[in-house]
Amino acid sequence: MNSGSIGTHILNLKFEENKIGIFLTSSIGITLEVNFLETNSIGIASHSSRGVTIHDNKFYNNDLARVLFMGTYKSQIDANSISASHDGIHIYENSTYNKIINNTAIKNKVDINNADGLPITVNDNDYVNNKCSTSKPHSICEK
Repeated sequence: MNSGSIGTHILNLKFEENKIGIFLTSSIGITLEVNFLETNSIGIASHSSRGVTIHDNKFYNNDLARVLFMGTYKSQIDANSISASHDGIHIYENSTYNKIINNTAIKNKVDINNADGLPITVNDNDYVNNKCSTSKPHSICEK
């Protein structure tokens, strides 16, 4: 758990068999990169944080979600490999101005989920060049 931190860098670690692999709350400028997260209920959850960068991580076989943003803004999820989960990337409606780019999300029930299928204009998030099969709304994936 990372609560109220500024500028933390979590690099090259393995998180497995946890309820939540990495949990951020009220954190600023956190970077998570080159980590391996498997068999957790949730891989990474970010709540009420900003400036979070989730880059080049591998997520496999996490039960509920790989990456979950709740009330997180001006953050980036990029170049991650995400598979075998319920939701690969799940961005809640109250998470705004985020960039979700160049991720590969496959073999999840829903690969990328923006606000349970609401249009991406509702929270002003950018989805660019994400390779996936299923998304809510359907326009997010580039197959």
